[in-house]
Amino acid sequence: MNDRKRISTRRGRPNERRGFMLASTLIAFSIIVITLFAVLQGLLTQQRQLRAGNQAVQANYLAEAGLARAKAQLAKSALYRGETWRVPADELDGFDAAIVSIEVKPQSGTEKIFTIQSQADFPSDSTLRARKSREAEFTLP
Repeated sequence: MNDRKRISTRRGRPNERRGFMLASTLIAFSIIVITLFAVLQGLLTQQRQLRAGNQAVQANYLAEAGLARAKAQLAKSALYRGETWRVPADELDGFDAAIVSIEVKPQSGTEKIFTIQSQADFPSDSTLRARKSREAEFTLP
């Protein structure tokens, strides 16, 4: 009779085993959910950084294009003093438009040397835009 009591206490009660299994399952599920959340958060951060890098490269190209545009306009007319060039989305990535501000100043004492400043914002309508600026001198032939 004493042997029977020992055996039944070793096995535990069915309710205790169910509770232990439920607690173990909940802990494992919680660990899996936390791990998946951390991985997802890392992927989203990486995507934002990649997009910001791409926007910075595009803004850099647009600022350079602003300089080239100003040089071409100055070659046509020495009276050109700049503009705000709005580049539509369909000419870029199809999603975002850009604004390139071009300012041309003649250097004092000369009529043939100009300072060109170009500033590009891409995308133009976002608070998370990339802004790049370029400056160059241009001499009329």
